[in-house]
Amino acid sequence: MFPEGAEPSPLTVASRHDSPALASTHGGRQTLIVSEWEGIRRRLQTVIGAAGMGALYHRAVFLTATTHPLLIPAIGEAGHVMDLSALAAALADHPDALVKEAGDALMQTFVKLLASLIGPALTQQLIQPLPVSDGRASTTPEPSP
Repeated sequence: MFPEGAEPSPLTVASRHDSPALASTHGGRQTLIVSEWEGIRRRLQTVIGAAGMGALYHRAVFLTATTHPLLIPAIGEAGHVMDLSALAAALADHPDALVKEAGDALMQTFVKLLASLIGPALTQQLIQPLPVSDGRASTTPEPSP
């Protein structure tokens, strides 16, 4: 989908699902993932609008659910809103490993879709500087000259 080296890396965002302190609590990983999506929504709605954000999120959930069926309940209605309560419910009561895997896959799909719309460079700028909700330092790379 992207030329070699041009694809934005969702790994720095997705790896935030690894907070040991929060993940060790019941529902901690789900809470961390939903919190991360709330931050993404706040940040991107100013760029692509609420309807655009809802449509992009819905498409990412729909595509990711084909390989991670635990996300099927999070699909919701096409393009209206980001129903993060449906995402939280879909992730609830699943083993942490499955929740992390589904959360990472959803983030990767979302980042690829966003990059196909606004380009890899702007996607990197908008996604990577998200604050880390567990207090760890962000691993945002220095901008190239």
